[in-house]
Amino acid sequence: MARPEVMRAEEVVRGISAVANAVRLYPATSPLRAQAVQRFLSVATEAVDDGPPMQLIVEPAGFKWGDTLLAEGQGNVVAFAESLYAHQAGKLIVAPGLTSEEVVAFFAAVATDTHEVKDAGGLRAVLKEHGVSRLAVVEVTLRATTDESLSGLDLTAAPLDEIAAPVAAAAVAWEESAGSGPGKDGVAEAIGALEEAARELATQRIAEALMRLDEATRVRALAAAYKTDATGTPMQGMLDALARMKPAALARLLALAANATGISAGELLCGLRLPPEALRAVTLLLRPSPQAESARGVPEHADAGAIAREVSAENEAESSDLERQIGRSPRRFAAGKALGTTVEIASRRKTEDAVHAIGDALPPALRAGALAEVRAALTFLSSLDREVALSSAAARARQQLADPELLRLCIASLNGGADPDAVAAILSAGGPVAADTFIAVYLGSAESLRPRLHQVLRSMGDVVASAASRRIREADPPTARELIDVLIGIGDKRTVPVLRQALEHLDVGVRRACLEALGRIGGPETERLLVGALNHWDPETRRYAARAIGQARATSAVPAMLKILQGYYLFERNYGLKKEVIEGLEVLGSPTAVPTLRRMAGRRFVIGRKNRELRYLARKALARLEQPAATEGRAS
Repeated sequence: MARPEVMRAEEVVRGISAVANAVRLYPATSPLRAQAVQRFLSVATEAVDDGPPMQLIVEPAGFKWGDTLLAEGQGNVVAFAESLYAHQAGKLIVAPGLTSEEVVAFFAAVATDTHEVKDAGGLRAVLKEHGVSRLAVVEVTLRATTDESLSGLDLTAAPLDEIAAPVAAAAVAWEESAGSGPGKDGVAEAIGALEEAARELATQRIAEALMRLDEATRVRALAAAYKTDATGTPMQGMLDALARMKPAALARLLALAANATGISAGELLCGLRLPPEALRAVTLLLRPSPQAESARGVPEHADAGAIAREVSAENEAESSDLERQIGRSPRRFAAGKALGTTVEIASRRKTEDAVHAIGDALPPALRAGALAEVRAALTFLSSLDREVALSSAAARARQQLADPELLRLCIASLNGGADPDAVAAILSAGGPVAADTFIAVYLGSAESLRPRLHQVLRSMGDVVASAASRRIREADPPTARELIDVLIGIGDKRTVPVLRQALEHLDVGVRRACLEALGRIGGPETERLLVGALNHWDPETRRYAARAIGQARATSAVPAMLKILQGYYLFERNYGLKKEVIEGLEVLGSPTAVPTLRRMAGRRFVIGRKNRELRYLARKALARLEQPAATEGRAS
């Protein structure tokens, strides 16, 4: 049974896609457009007005809520997702308080030509200019900026490491300015400048960026945020970001800050606006543990003699056997046994604490090489995704593996004969971090290791394709070609959207590698891309497309190839293209090409070496195409 939030997300996707369809089909004066807008507003209000903004991941052919594909295969949804993806939108955010005016303005911006939108600064900039604040997009590309402050960063999409340093600098700026007048709250200013729908996402990412700083810097930032300016106001923007930290990290930070400032952790906690469940968790973590030995269960009088006699009662044979067992138990066995025991306990008593214990045990087990036990633990955590009360804890436990160092060790274990399926299962749990790490290892690996890497790659193609898509836009030509080699290792239609994007790369070598990859993958979708590449603006790219069509045995491209031979490019000197087309038709062996090839082969008078070569190739291809028919006639 689907979780309620997934059902609400799917209703929102259906509603907004219906509006997009109505806008496309009916004029602005049609009542059907207004009705579609009102239905969507009703669904959106019910879905988000009682909670935080809804964040939907935009895919080339649909929308996702977490890992769940919404309204899969529905034409309206696919068309709307494609239009957003064309504007380079990676996320769609729906916030409470959405109005019909904002919805109308949103779809007017989406319907604008992509080149015009790009010239205007991107879809997000156009939406902000038209006052759309509660229906926002997060673009998948970053724009260069010379402003090193938070205001110069895209807080919804910039890497966390790039956000962390300006956040620390903003705390220092507040501390300096608060002593002489009104404080300068750079965090609040940067978040306030965003559209309302994106503010919660930006605040959460600032909280995550704070975890990239060392503890001393975080403590200084927290202490500075509590300092009041001349108006008696603290740095509220920083405090709101701190309130989004995970309870365990926040509790530790408050305890350290209490030692540094002399203010109790409880007083510091009172200055944060925490949700009730987070406040309860932090309060429990800050509660002091029993310090008296009696409270800890230590007896008042220990009988040292009795303890010594009990220890010495062990005979020499037992000690020898114990030493032998320890010698036979390597670190991998010990770490794997600890993780396996933790999973067994959690399966008997499914609580958040038990799931957290699995998360704590995963990194040591992976570091020790206990891949089978880690994979079994991940399987158990996946089974908890169906339980609403434990799904969040299971996701946090899996996040313990999102460490590039750990993931590199996991990939390196392939050299020692590790099971590729186990490595793939572990990397899949690492999400985007694992995909980026895998690509980095792949690009720097020796050829001898790549066959084993390909076995892993096929099992985690989705996340690797997504990571390659982010990298390939800004990559230099050699790196882009290597990324295409990674996509070839996936070897199925999951890579087609990325290859479609790579076809627009400015380097012809990248486009050639992309077409060769499409020729290897095959399938209807790749054939459509190859046929489209025959109309590319670059003649050399068209030649590579014709060659790839033959490699892919794409018979659906025969009509387009015949048009080229029949003078489709009338004013272009296309000898090289026609040569590739004739050779491709010979490989495809389609009878449809026989009349056109016969006309070219029958030309009696041709001028120039190139035209004579084209006639020779046409005769050669025609002989091969007519040979099966002749052989058939003799057999009969």
